[in-house]
Amino acid sequence: MVDYLLWYNLKRPHYALGQISPVDYIKINEDKYKKKCNMLWTHTLG
Repeated sequence: MVDYLLWYNLKRPHYALGQISPVDYIKINEDKYKKKCNMLWTHTLG
């Protein structure tokens, strides 16, 4: 069952993704989904 779920979610071409696998979709669109973290360390005095 685990093998099927891995195949289905990682390797199988999905219609909603333009007939490519989710992993390939992420690789192709990686830059689109990268976000810069704007969180900075803060200093508190106590």
